[in-house]
This record gives sequence, C-alpha cells and structure tokens, in this order.
Amino acid sequence: MDLFGSLSTGDTYGGDSETDEPQTASLQSLMSTSSSDLSTASTEGTNELIVLETPQRPISELSFYHGLGSRNALRARLIKAGDFLLFCDVEHDCKPSLLVLNYNCCFAGVFVFEQDEQGKFFIQQAKQPNASFPTIGEAVRNYKHSGTMLQVRTSGSFDLYILVREVDNPQYEQMHSYGAKGIHWTYLPFYHGHLPHDQLSSRLERNGDFLLLAANDQHLLRLCVRWNGTVKILKTKLQPNSGHYCLPRTNKLQPIEIVSSVEEYVKAVVAGRCVLDNCILKRPINCPVVPRWQYRCYECCIHATDCHQGVPKISLRPLCSLPYYLGEKWDPYELRDRFVSIGDYGVYFSTSTKRLILVVCHKFKAQRPTYMVFFNIAQTEDNMFHLERHSPTRSFNTVSELIDFYVDNRIKLVPRSLHASIRLLKPVENDDILRNERVVQSCHPEVLPYFFPLEQPGACKYMFEREGDFMLIQRTEDSGPSLCVLAKGQVKVVDLSSVERNGHYLLPRGHIAEPVEWVDSLDEFIKSSIVHGMPIFGLLPGRPVLRDSKLQRVRRSTFKTRN
Repeated sequence: MDLFGSLSTGDTYGGDSETDEPQTASLQSLMSTSSSDLSTASTEGTNELIVLETPQRPISELSFYHGLGSRNALRARLIKAGDFLLFCDVEHDCKPSLLVLNYNCCFAGVFVFEQDEQGKFFIQQAKQPNASFPTIGEAVRNYKHSGTMLQVRTSGSFDLYILVREVDNPQYEQMHSYGAKGIHWTYLPFYHGHLPHDQLSSRLERNGDFLLLAANDQHLLRLCVRWNGTVKILKTKLQPNSGHYCLPRTNKLQPIEIVSSVEEYVKAVVAGRCVLDNCILKRPINCPVVPRWQYRCYECCIHATDCHQGVPKISLRPLCSLPYYLGEKWDPYELRDRFVSIGDYGVYFSTSTKRLILVVCHKFKAQRPTYMVFFNIAQTEDNMFHLERHSPTRSFNTVSELIDFYVDNRIKLVPRSLHASIRLLKPVENDDILRNERVVQSCHPEVLPYFFPLEQPGACKYMFEREGDFMLIQRTEDSGPSLCVLAKGQVKVVDLSSVERNGHYLLPRGHIAEPVEWVDSLDEFIKSSIVHGMPIFGLLPGRPVLRDSKLQRVRRSTFKTRN
C-alpha cells in the first residue's frame, strides 16, 4: 500500500478546538512503562537495542535523484570522470538506475537496480556477489564509500566504472546550495505568470513540486504545490513589490524575521522545510522557455531595475529551523551539559527576560561546571538583528545571517564581565528527537520513549499541546502499533499494520512510479517521515510525546477529574 498522502498537520501555531470528550489515561499503566525503565533493551535475540546514525532517505529525497528520464537526456549533466546521478529510466520500465561517466569521459554507463524477494536493492554484476540493501540511497552510499567497481561488458571486454562524485539535481541545487541572487520576482525561473488553474496539474508531477503564479490583476503572488496527489494553492499571499516578507514561525515567542525579496522568502522556506498551509515545498518547477510569455501581462514583462543585485547571498533559514536553535528556555543552565568545549555556541529564547540569547562556552573542565557567557540579540526599529554592545552596523535581516557573519569571519566577542575574548567555533545542535536523527534499531516498540500502551486513543488528548504532537499506542495486546497525531485540534489515529511486513516498514513515496523501499525498524520509519517531510496516510508527525516528560501532566489531569 502506498503512503502517498496529504500533510494534515503543521499549522503555524495549531488549534485548540475539541470535538470528543477526553478520557483519563491510566496512571498506573504509564508509570509501569516509564522510558527510564526502558532505556536499554534486552540483549536476547532480536530485542537488542542498536542505535544507528541517521534514518534512511527515500529515493525522492536524495539530492542526486533527477526523477524520470533517459540516459540521452541526462548525459550532459555529467562532466568529470566518476560523476554519477540517480534516475528512473523510462527505457527500462522506470526502474531506478545509476548513470556513471567513465574514466575518459566519453561514455556514460547505465546500471539498473534489481530487487530480491525481500524487497532489497542490488546491481547485478557478473562474477561478483550481489550485496543487497534496504534502500537505494544506502546502496549508492555503500558502492561509493567501498570503491566498488561497476562493470559493463562490451565487445568481449569489461568497461569499469567507479562512483566518485554525485551530481545534484539542478532543482535541489537551486534551492539548497545557493542563496538569493537578487532576482526580481518577474525573472524568477519558477514564476509562471497568470497560468490557468487547469494547467497546473500537468506541470506539477511529484509530491512537493511547486511554482509561483499571479493570483489576479493586482499581482498578488501565490504559491502552488502538489500534495497528496492534488494541486493546492496556498493561502499565503505575497505582495510583489512590498520589500518585506515575514519568514514562518512555529511559536509566537520567536522574533519576526523579515527578508526583502520573494526569492529570499521562497528559498528560506524550502531550505528550512517550513510547513505552509499544511504543505512542504520541496522542488521548484521552472517555467518552459517557449510558452513563457504566453501568460504574462505588461507588469509581468516590465523591465525591473533591481533584477540583479550583485553576488549571491548565503543560504539562509528561519530561526525555527536552525539546528543550533535550542528552543524556549526559562533556566539557561539546564543547557550546560551540552557545551563540552570552548567556542561551542547556541541560540535560545529566554522566557524570563523575553529576549533572544546567544550562549557561548568560555571555559570547560570535566570535573567542574561549564562556564557560559551570554550575549543579547537585539532588534532595531527596522527589525534588523545585532549583538548588544557590539557594532550596531553589523545588523542583519535574520538570525542565521548574524551568526554566520561572526562564525565565517572569526570575529572575537568580548563578554561584559570578562576581559578575554571568545570566538564562535562549533554549534551545539538541539537534542530534540526531531533534530537528533539517530535511530533505534529494534523490532519492539516498547523500547521507544514515545510508545504508550493505551487502549483508548481518546486518552491521548490530555497529553498533546500543539499541532503535530504524536505518540505510538497499542490498543490491545494482540494488535500492532498505531500512530496518534494531533491534527487540527483532533487526535487522529492510523493503524500501521498495513505498511508493516515481517518487522519492516514501507517508506512513503513522492511519485507512484518510484520504487518501493523498506526500513528495518518502526523508529526509523517515523523519523524518516519527520526528517524528510513525508506524510503517513495524510498525517505528518511533528513533536513526540515522551512518557517521562508527560507523566506529571497526566497525574495533574487525573486529580482534576476526580475533584
């Protein structure tokens, strides 16, 4: 069964509506399965808890996946010997294939992936053992890192190929590798003018494909995306020449970040995987060159004096998507254990002072408390960010630009209470389960900290706080795990048994023609959906509800109900 579904969660701040009568969870059942008691799994048989580095990446989320195509159409993208890319070959029944350039750069070989009885992928090679892998991304990574020689038989001999450098898809490279170039909105390659709505479906093929178009004669710009197999025009409206565009936030406490162009806004949203109107923008679809002017009016064709504003800027992201944004904290010293070396830095919002703070490790000793220094990040009247007591001319539109400026230029910061200076060297990443991509490899959900053995899904409503909160439950002892997600104020439950086969779970796909890929654990299945923005039966899990962190909340709710 395909999981190609709509994204039903992720509104900016979430809703608080309730439609069902909540039920009180059994406190005894929660206490008996506290995650502290399950921090380690049994080492007998398959119950051993193994931690992997990162969840599997489906083929549609690989940067060097170029979609459906043929060798002749994609050959020009390979330049140097050993360059390779991944595509679904229309000449071989849309099977996933590698296109590799040989040593003398005169021929590109095609290597088709096959699947064994277990659904694992491999490339058939003569006189070589066929090692299989659960996903195509893992297979390519193994072939590259191990230096595997791929061979093609021609005229009685073998031509050898080796994977050296992956060639990113131009669409991915356009959004992630380069910052804004100062292009006016009328010259953006993914701006399609006044394209009729009945033609949108033919231009958007895969889940996450998007384009920009003019909504009406006033040229309010709208983003259009394909999601859940349907084309959706987002509610976000962009004034074409306002020069002020607010980046998305996930919390009202987070400061407002403003960029000056439509190009910067779109690239920041894509790079940060922000959720807009329950959708995630992934790949821009450029307007064809020939009919480009067919649906353009005079204002769309007018020459813009600021169509090019110099060299490309650095790629920026909203504050909520920065890996070193540590969230909203009351006591900053609860972060002390994460700073382990001089120069470690992070950003958090202080709920006590209502200010954005940059925290840096100044001294570290194994047997003594870590010494941390704090710098206030202030905002000018023009919504520009700068560090207090430092040069006010060093102001930037976003926090990411501010931090990157001090990191890239190795500028010394002088704390108020110290005479010594310090530099920002290494970011301290948020240890939230969503940002920490380590995977627990186990066939039993009991080892997962967000698993609750509850029989009534309605009891979950007490423990949810915002849109996208999720947990795994088990309704009965004989049933498999189910996923509970808070979506639009309601707790929605989906059974995962239809995507499970012998302990393996089916990854969602971006297009029906893409291959079916499996992962080896439930935790990897959930985290792959979160990290790569892939909905599960129309639901996108966001933040896990952990047993230990919610135990006191359930106890208070139980006492209130009794009283």
